[in-house]
Amino acid sequence: MSKKVSGAYFNIDGQKIPMEEAGLDDETYQKMVESFFNSKKGKEDLTKQLAGATSVGEANDFLHRYCDSYELLPALISSHDLMDRNLWLATVGLNWSSFDNVWKYREELLSLFQGLTRKQFDLLMDEDEISCLNTMPESIDIYRGCYEINKNGISWTTKREIAEEFTTLNRYRIDGETPLLLKATFPRSHAVLKLNRQEFEIIVTDLALLNLSL
Repeated sequence: MSKKVSGAYFNIDGQKIPMEEAGLDDETYQKMVESFFNSKKGKEDLTKQLAGATSVGEANDFLHRYCDSYELLPALISSHDLMDRNLWLATVGLNWSSFDNVWKYREELLSLFQGLTRKQFDLLMDEDEISCLNTMPESIDIYRGCYEINKNGISWTTKREIAEEFTTLNRYRIDGETPLLLKATFPRSHAVLKLNRQEFEIIVTDLALLNLSL
């Protein structure tokens, strides 16, 4: 067994990392610290890796190697101008239901959605989602469970009961705020449908086209 070294420091990437009082031998601790910095360096190189990706599968592998559900979306947004546009859209669509912070980045997303064609919007969906969307009316009834502070979101649903659930979930509760159930219509021509979590989610790609019901 490797000897424990009290007060020792490991020099990793030019930084001194002190030995923790965790009962670990120096060899094990050094491996843990090296692993941390390798992961950190990988995240720093992720934009370059995404820029060089030649397939959705490859881009997806890079993302999930270094990102959690809160890091996926900002990593993709940062890589938008470096990736092939169609590949970027397909990768966003594949990972959409894994994003935990769409609200935080909605303005960036709305900007990136501007000017896209129907064919490009379709890249955000799989074949089943495209087929299902095509059966919907030209003006789709949609719902959103939210609060006053976040009512201008881009994630809606075609199912009223699902929107109602979002007004009761502790995860989305805002103290002191009254939950809202909004209804609107949105043109199918600019809609994106996601079915991954059985939420029948409609991505509103342009808030100006959203017609709220009174």
